[in-house]
Amino acid sequence: MMNDVISLVTVLKKTKDADGFDIEENVKNLEVFAEIQSVKRDEYYKAVAAGVKVDMVVVVNEDDYNQNIVLEDGKKKSPSKVIIENVPYRIYRSYRKPEKRTYELTLQEVE
Repeated sequence: MMNDVISLVTVLKKTKDADGFDIEENVKNLEVFAEIQSVKRDEYYKAVAAGVKVDMVVVVNEDDYNQNIVLEDGKKKSPSKVIIENVPYRIYRSYRKPEKRTYELTLQEVE
């Protein structure tokens, strides 16, 4: 049941500050309903084996996800982050489930 509210974030432009760190500019934010789930055991252990820590999975409606895809300079930019309760997460993997018309997004907390 999709009763949690999250923000899908698509970063349109990145620049670097004087110290060489990325600064995100011109982002597209879209609040959508989602279902927050735990990471499945198999996926968690595969991620750990690859040296990656994944924190959670969210399921969003396919139309909501597609609404935040932007075509800029001939390149398609998909959502790359999710914000849940003011905590940013990087989308580690997105998996389209056409039979359910949803996307399953595996998230990693931004540190």
